[in-house]
Amino acid sequence: MHKIEFNDEMTLESIKGSFKNLELAGLKAYIIIDDEIIDSDDEDRDKKIECALRNHVKLLEKERSTNNHVQILKNPVLSSTLQKQTDLFELSNNVVFIFQLGTVLKYAKSEYYDELKSFFVKNYAKSKDDNEISKYVRYLNYISELVLILKCDCSDVEKGYRIQNIINRIGNDYDEQLKFKDATILIKSYIVDGNKLSDLLYDGLLNQECESATEELKNLIKKNGH
Repeated sequence: MHKIEFNDEMTLESIKGSFKNLELAGLKAYIIIDDEIIDSDDEDRDKKIECALRNHVKLLEKERSTNNHVQILKNPVLSSTLQKQTDLFELSNNVVFIFQLGTVLKYAKSEYYDELKSFFVKNYAKSKDDNEISKYVRYLNYISELVLILKCDCSDVEKGYRIQNIINRIGNDYDEQLKFKDATILIKSYIVDGNKLSDLLYDGLLNQECESATEELKNLIKKNGH
């Protein structure tokens, strides 16, 4: 039995033609397409060839895609761009992230809009790959929550009550307290009328006492000859 050598350039018509030519010469033949053997006597031979070719094309496309991906990963610039595209796609489908970032950007000072967007996209995406995940997730959460409280059309008492609820959740967790504090600092600098948060947080309440204690310490140091 004659073997028809298969290659990637062959089409359904060319394979059928090879079988026909060999049959006219009185020869039986077979062809192997990706380990599938098809011979002259097979029922529905042409349909089997068509199916085998279709599967072969799919296999080639998968191999090309895999090879392209490998080549991209070997190229630092392409790999970085691929990772950026992947991160952006994932973030664009993260409802929680989009809502919180949208809240922050809605009330951001125009000159800081792009800076804030880039900052959170970069760090929020990066955080899923290391131990920082809670840092930026909670950081953005505190910021958006405080911004909504600040912009709420309600009394200062109601705003204070909502802030107290956040503080109750934080409790004595020092790391969370730092994230909360950093969130308030960002709001005061980057959000329109963000400085009004200072009044709600009673900023500077102990400034005078701190200054007095510092001055007392200085006097004691001088008195003791230090």
